Amino acid sequence: MLIIEKKVNLTQKTEKIRVAVDTNMLLAVSQLKLDIVQEVQNKLGKVEMYVPALVRKELEKLGKEGNSHARVAALWLQLQEFKELEVWGEKSTDKALLALAKEGFIIATNDKELRQSIKNIQGKSIYIRKKKVLEFSAEF
Repeated sequence: MLIIEKKVNLTQKTEKIRVAVDTNMLLAVSQLKLDIVQEVQNKLGKVEMYVPALVRKELEKLGKEGNSHARVAALWLQLQEFKELEVWGEKSTDKALLALAKEGFIIATNDKELRQSIKNIQGKSIYIRKKKVLEFSAEF
């Protein structure tokens, strides 16, 4: 079940662990048969999972272009308890995710350049290693 939160107060300090997911991580759900939500919860406990609207739109576009992994990921996303959020003022998915990292979100992505940008701002990321293991960029 996708929960839509068009306006999320990013400046509100929270003790909850918030994870925002990139398109490539959602595609891994189908490609690698990896349940990223379960894996993240195994490591971090209860977390709030978010999907930026730009990521959801990318997934829909890929699905319409015939990408079967994108279609599976979109269906899987609907069954999960992700909250959708709009990052105002950002038109690029990577910039939106970087803005979220600056606000304390952990970013789940396999994009090396984005992970490096997140590291440069002392942010945290999650990525897939060896096609089956989630790796965490820092101790949480």
